Amino acid sequence: MTRVADIAGAKPGQSFAISISATDPDKDAISLSCGGGNGEKFTDYKNGTGLLEWVVPLDVRSSTFRFGCSASDGKLSGSMSFMISVG
Repeated sequence: MTRVADIAGAKPGQSFAISISATDPDKDAISLSCGGGNGEKFTDYKNGTGLLEWVVPLDVRSSTFRFGCSASDGKLSGSMSFMISVG
């Protein structure tokens, strides 16, 4: 999986659209998943790419949100995580 850098200094109401991608050395189909239980939406485009969409809650002034993503071809898998810090 391609690593996503942590994001600092996010503001309440700020929206994010973060591309997620992975490759398979055997060119097998890859399933992606991504989330964190923070009200985000994730779309797996079924081609090794996906999009995580999230809006910082308006009532949050200072907090860190963790998101985890994984990729699998049914035999091998990989994962990564990143954080978005508000404040």
